[in-house]
Amino acid sequence: MSCPVHLRVVLGVDDARKLTLKSGMPSSVDQLVLEINTYFGLEQQFRLQYKDLDFGNEYFNLESISDIEDKATVKVVFVSCEETSSSIPETSLSCSTSTPITSPMTCNSSVILELTCVNAHHTTSPDEDGLSSQHSFGSGDAVILDPAPETRTSSWPPIFLVPRFSYFAEFQLQRATADFRANGTLLTPSPKLQMDILEGMAEEIFKYTAYPSDSQIEEAATVLVNTYPCLKERGTRADHEGWKQYLKTKVANFRTKLNKIGHPEVSVNSQEQAQRTRTSSCKYQKAKKGRS
Repeated sequence: MSCPVHLRVVLGVDDARKLTLKSGMPSSVDQLVLEINTYFGLEQQFRLQYKDLDFGNEYFNLESISDIEDKATVKVVFVSCEETSSSIPETSLSCSTSTPITSPMTCNSSVILELTCVNAHHTTSPDEDGLSSQHSFGSGDAVILDPAPETRTSSWPPIFLVPRFSYFAEFQLQRATADFRANGTLLTPSPKLQMDILEGMAEEIFKYTAYPSDSQIEEAATVLVNTYPCLKERGTRADHEGWKQYLKTKVANFRTKLNKIGHPEVSVNSQEQAQRTRTSSCKYQKAKKGRS
């Protein structure tokens, strides 16, 4: 049994709070982010910083959970849309390479975006693995992307179904569900099992929408605990409030990761949001100057 861990969480100026983790230190930074988000009910995306003793307790971004210990101080730094967008380097497609672009959406296989060039000097047919062989292109050739897996092929389903998780996750969940039905014992998932569940659920949600509504997240959390009743939570209004918050944070983090690698849909939406924010800020500044 892990010993409880106490952390000082700085949420803002003159706003420091105590967080007690009864199950011990989380196994990863992502897991700690989920714990903080759920405990304090934070809705905006954020990253964590910690005080580094080697640099006179200056704050540094927390990238490894091993950098903190019991009674450490972590600082919540809220991430704005502009910061998220500006952190993405501008990239361009080059016709001098045949390296396939794989999608992070699926866990069992890689989906490939095949680059097709118009008026190419030479193009060979795909090999047996579905990967295009070497291409040679002219400088003025256009590049056309085949329909990408990021494009939505269906809307939110009438009935959301829980995806199949990894073998080890499924084994633990099925055994725990059988124990629940026999003895009413609820499962306290390990950090690894919890992350496997959230990753699978986030990917399944993303098949239908990158921006699920509150009711859709609610539905997904409800279906999860109904499918695996061992995951129900005592002391919550509907037995799934914690899972709902975890899913909401996981989907937001999923979008951030896809944004950083240049996912078309997420990147475009993030850039449009940043542009709207800048436009709104400019209008406010002009109005403020006009009043002065």
